[in-house]
This record gives sequence, C-alpha cells and structure tokens, in this order.
Amino acid sequence: MQTNLSQPSYIVAAVSFVCYLVFKRAEPSEPLPVLSLLLGVPALLACALAWFSLLPAYQYATAIPVVFASHWALLLSYVLIYRLSPLHPLARFPGPLPNRISKLWMVWVNRKGGQWRHYYALHQRYGDVVRIGPNELSIRNVDAVLPVLGTSGLPKGPFWTNRNPKGSTNALIMQRDPVEHARRRRPWNRALSTASLKDYEESIVLRSRELLDALGKRQGQVMDMSMWMTFFTFDFMNNMAFGATSELMREGRDVNGVWQIIEDGVKFTGVAFLVPWAAPLLRMLPTSVQALLQLKSFAQTSAERRLERGCEKKDLFYHLMDEEGHETVRPSQPVVISDSLLAILAGSDTTATSLSVLFYFILRHPEVYKRLQTEIDLAFHTEGEGKEEAEDPVDFAKMAGMPYLNACINEALRLYPAVLSGVQRQIIPGSGGKMIGPFFVPEPANMFIHTYSIHRDPRYFSPYPNSFWPDRWLPSSHRVDFIGASSKVSASAQSDFVHNTAAFIPFSLGPNNCVGKNLALLELRAVTCHILHRFELSFGPSEEGVWEMEKWEERIEDYFTVIRPPLNMVLRSRK
Repeated sequence: MQTNLSQPSYIVAAVSFVCYLVFKRAEPSEPLPVLSLLLGVPALLACALAWFSLLPAYQYATAIPVVFASHWALLLSYVLIYRLSPLHPLARFPGPLPNRISKLWMVWVNRKGGQWRHYYALHQRYGDVVRIGPNELSIRNVDAVLPVLGTSGLPKGPFWTNRNPKGSTNALIMQRDPVEHARRRRPWNRALSTASLKDYEESIVLRSRELLDALGKRQGQVMDMSMWMTFFTFDFMNNMAFGATSELMREGRDVNGVWQIIEDGVKFTGVAFLVPWAAPLLRMLPTSVQALLQLKSFAQTSAERRLERGCEKKDLFYHLMDEEGHETVRPSQPVVISDSLLAILAGSDTTATSLSVLFYFILRHPEVYKRLQTEIDLAFHTEGEGKEEAEDPVDFAKMAGMPYLNACINEALRLYPAVLSGVQRQIIPGSGGKMIGPFFVPEPANMFIHTYSIHRDPRYFSPYPNSFWPDRWLPSSHRVDFIGASSKVSASAQSDFVHNTAAFIPFSLGPNNCVGKNLALLELRAVTCHILHRFELSFGPSEEGVWEMEKWEERIEDYFTVIRPPLNMVLRSRK
C-alpha cells in the first residue's frame, strides 16, 4: 500500500516541477496557457493516475482534489524555495521578505496608492538598491541614472506588457521595442519642437484667461484648486490634441464624467498591472472593460469630429496624422487616436499635479509667495502717463527668463515629480547583465530609479532636502536662507551646499523621456503668472471644516501617475 502511494507522489512532484520550469522560463500571461498549467495539467494527471491504476479504486473520488491541491502546493513551494535561495540572481540585494516572495505584496501595499512612501522607507532602511519584487530592484543612486535612463540605457520593462488585448493598438508609452518607439516618436518630436510650441502659446493664453474668468466668478468661495488645475489642463490638452473644445472650466465640473473615468482607470491599472501576467485575466472584469471602452469612445468621437472639420490649425492631430508628409507611410487612424488620447490623459494629469503641488507649497511659505508675486508684478507692468499699469502675462520668453518663478517650479518638481516612482526598465535578456553605476545587475532583472527618493537624497540636494527651498536653484549671490529650519545652515556657505542636477529627473531622461516637457513648462509658467498676477490666494477649510496643511501631502496617492486630494483655496481679486 505504501509503494502504491509513493509512486504517484513522485509523479505529481515531477510534473509540477516541469510546470514550474515552464512558468519560470516562458512566463506565460495569456489566459489559455496559464489556466492549462494550473487546471488542465492536474486534471489530466489525476485521470492518468486513475487510468494506469496507480491509485486504489476506492481513492478515485478523492484523487482529483488531492492532485489539484498537491500540484498548487508544489508549484508554490518551488517558487518560494528559488526566490528565497542564494541561487536567485538578485539574492545579494537586500529587501523585505514579502517583496522578495511576490509582487502581489505590492498590490496590497498600493491598494491605496502608498507605493511611493513604501519605496522611500525601504531606501531609508536598506540603502541605494532594494529588491522590491522577486525580479525587480528600486535604485536611488545618481550614478545609475544614465545607465538606466540615458541614450544607451535600458528598454522599458514588462510593466507595459498586456495592457491591451492582442490586436489592439498600443499608445507610444507602451512601446517597449526601442526601434519601434523611436519611429513612433518622430511625429511627437515634430509636434512638440521649439517651432511648434509657438503655435500653442496662443491657446495657452486663451485657456489661462478662461481659467481666470471662471475663478473670478467664484472669488470668495472655497474652491478645490487641484480640480481646477485639472479642468484647465484637460480643456487645453483637448484643444491642443484635437483642436476641440471641452468646457470643464466653463461648467466648473466634470460634465460628462470623463475625468472620473480616467481616475478610476488610473487606480485600477496602477494596482492591477503591478503583476503583468495577471493583466489578461483582469481585463475580463466588467469594470475594466467598461472604462476602457468609454475612453476609446471619447477618443474616437473626438478624432471623427477633427477629421470632419479638417485642418484649422497645426494641432497635435495634424502632426500625428503626418499631414505634411514627412513619413513614407502615413500612420493609421487607430495609431493616431491612441496617441492623441495618450496626450490628453498624460498631459492633463501630470501638469495638473505639478500646478497643484506648486500652489500648495507657495501658500505654505508666505515669504516665497510674496517674493514670487513681486517678481511677476515687476515683469508684467507698463509705464505710461505717469502711472504704472498691469499687463497680461503673455510673453513666454520673459517667463522663461524669470529666475525665481523657474526656481519655484523646479523645487515643486523636485519634491513631488508627477511620476513619483519612475518608469520600469529591464536588463535585456541575453545580454548577460549590465553595470548600473557601481552595481552589477544580472539579466533579465527589472528596475527603476525611484524619483521621489533620489530627489530628496541629501547627497544630491542639501541643505533641507525635504523642504521647499526654491533658492537652491539660484546663484549663491541671490540665495536667501530657508525660513523655518530647525538648525540654521548658511545658504551661502559652499561647504554646506550640494546641488547635483544630474539627480533631477522629473521628466525622466534619454530617448524615453517625457516628450511634452517643454509644453508642460509653458503651462506651468503661464498659469502661475496669470493667477498670482490677478488674485490673492489663501487656504480654505476642508469638508470637515478645518484645513490641515500637512495632511494634504500624506493623502497623495501614487498609481504610476498621481491622484491628488482636494486642495481647498479661496481667491480674491487683487486691488
């Protein structure tokens, strides 16, 4: 009897080990092969054991559940043993036990958008390189920036895999092949070149004035400035991408619920796609499909209306459709629609986050507020007939040369970059590994530079690495000591001052950097100048009746892009 039970046990263990090797080498992610390995194999195994009489007849009824349970338990055991053993390629890199076992732990950690704080805490505890997944590292070291993100850096990792069903058109941001990414990016480079940006300046000014009018009608009321920044960026990007008009600012609310759909989609994908192999299964969920279909419908309708109107101006659609004929083969309409939707989503969310963070810190630091407003007032005024008059901030060249304005923007981007945790990259399979700064990383490990952590590292930004101190971006002769520091450190003392801009990567770096960087800076400068030139700002009460400034930062959520809490403010026209 003992012999009869031993033999099938060995068979189950061997077959399960083979399945483990298939999972490890092939990393299947489509539902059919995954379900076949998890369900089909143990079902066939149970039938085979019964067919060849390797189990007593009276045990047939219990054979199937026992084989299934044994198969799954063995698979899990093989995974745990390998991932925790010294044989694993990343075994020498430190990290907490749950992270080394499975990325499912990060799904739990990030269920409320807390991954940016989690990674920062891990770096504080373990150092510059932390194993944050079975096959993934988070890095906080300036010498790793160029090897990972630079021109000769690494391609994107599997975080971008399986986002869309097979046969669907992937947006530019999802292209992992460097050659295909470079080809797809050429129209974007033309659309966002220095010459093309001049075409968008008028639209930025017009939308900024619309924002001022909308805010002016509500002065004295408590307004969520974070949401109003979203209204501005969405209206502008929709106009810039499709030449269309969306009227979130005019209505003062998300009329068609488009932004709510976007935020729900961001939360879902930011958590669920931490485990790319599960993406095809998760896409089957009704909520995921519904949000995707609604966004595609919005993009399709916008594109059809743009095609009906024809080319009224050189918007993003004009360049993506290659209406000037630069390419030998014009891009297909699905590709253009996918990329236009990407522009609206990515351009709206990231710029709105940066504007919200900037206004938050300006109001938290009255001395910064006053100094910035004074610079704006001096830059935009006219003298005539013995008196000075204010003029609209419409000179973008002048804004680009305003030192304190740009220092405030850079400092906001340093403390809270729009993509807090960076973008995943992968050591190329078959390369044998690569030196990432001072660290050798074997193939095919995934990694990212944790932007939030490297931006706050005192080795690169000191003093006050965790404080909003715009003066760090100014020449030493113009710096003013930080007000509110617990210990006084002279800002003018070079021995105390560290400012390594190689560690400043809010728009990433290299061939996969943010193509819309310069457009975003135009928006940040214009909106800041328009609002501070026209209004006086103050914090408003929260829904609970009390505004607690510190808690705003604590409630920021990171799902690759940022979900911001309400930023209640009261605006009043300046005298």
